[in-house]
Amino acid sequence: MIDGLAPGWADVIASARAWQPPLVPTLVAVPHPDDESLSTGGLIAHLRRHDVAVVVVAVTDGGSAYPGQITANDLAYIRRNEQRRALEHLSVPSGDIWRVGVADGGVAAAESTVSGMIECAARQYSIGHIVAPWVRDHHTDHEAVGRAAEAAASALGVSITFGLFWGLYHSAAPGPTEFEPYLLALTDEERRSKWLAIESHESQLTASVASPPVLDRRLLDVAARPFELFLSRCDA
Repeated sequence: MIDGLAPGWADVIASARAWQPPLVPTLVAVPHPDDESLSTGGLIAHLRRHDVAVVVVAVTDGGSAYPGQITANDLAYIRRNEQRRALEHLSVPSGDIWRVGVADGGVAAAESTVSGMIECAARQYSIGHIVAPWVRDHHTDHEAVGRAAEAAASALGVSITFGLFWGLYHSAAPGPTEFEPYLLALTDEERRSKWLAIESHESQLTASVASPPVLDRRLLDVAARPFELFLSRCDA
């Protein structure tokens, strides 16, 4: 049992089917640096272990995490480097990171631009599967990236799967006719790679940049579990 989950999620996890993700070139759309590790680090490690190409579309640089304590430009510089190091642990080279440069907190206003960038990257990499934040993942940037990715997937005719992090703590669990849950079991090596990736985001975990850090260690209980939860629309 994982403590602190919003109502209904324990039942969703208990009912989820085992998932083997398609071993096709995959695009992971990421709202902020650290989301690639928290929500999908195990999946990325799994795909790369099978030599599957992964491109990460980094929508914002996360500069607004500590307003009033550090400038957005300075924090964005730190977090871009943290994300690059995290993805190195997940075996994704820096050349496969597409940076969109949308302002942190402003993704909803740039949703069509984000969708176009996702579609452009997907075409260039011959993507067969898109992974994005759940469209009800509590944070407005997460939800907007999820909608933008879903629009791009529809335009491309490729499948989309949703990961999530904040929604597990703050959003109501979906009904069984809306989204189907899947669990990706992680090997010990995949879990280790994911944890090293998470720890790369020092600015979010410690008071090295600002205080208090965004990620209370309690929140990482979900990220440390031996599986990752994903959702797909039942009508997809």
